[in-house]
Amino acid sequence: MNENIAEILGLLCSEGYYRDYRVDCTTYDKRRKKHYLRKNKRQRVLEFSNKNIPLVYHFQKLLKKEFDYSTKISMTHIDLCRIFITRWDIIDRLISYSDFGCSRWKVPREIIHGNIKVKRSFIRGFFYGDGCLDKTKSN
Repeated sequence: MNENIAEILGLLCSEGYYRDYRVDCTTYDKRRKKHYLRKNKRQRVLEFSNKNIPLVYHFQKLLKKEFDYSTKISMTHIDLCRIFITRWDIIDRLISYSDFGCSRWKVPREIIHGNIKVKRSFIRGFFYGDGCLDKTKSN
C-alpha cells in the first residue's frame, strides 16, 4: 500500500459510502437498434461527499493520480459536492481494505502494520474529512 491509497482510504472512512443494489432499467442494444427492459441489474457505487470544495478536488486528483480515473463532481441543492466511483475494479480494490459507511468502517490492517508515511497519510485523509481543530486560547 502506498501513501495515495492510504489517504483515499482515510477520506472514504470519514466521508465515504458504499451502495450495492439492484435496479430495473432499459438498455439500448446498438447492434439491434432497439431498447430492452433489463430486470435486476446490479449497480455498485462508492461515493465521496463533502461541502469543502477544495477537499473534493483533492480527492479527485488522488483518484486520477493513483488509478488514472477521471470523475465528475456533482452538486446537490444543499451545496454538497459528490464524487461517484463506478468502476468495479477500483471499488473491489478499495472495498478489500475496509467496508465504508457511517459506522461500518475500520482501520485496515495494512495501515496498522504499515510504515509511518502510510499511517500519516491515512490520518491526514481522515482528519481532512471529519476532523476539527480547536483554536481556543484556554486550556
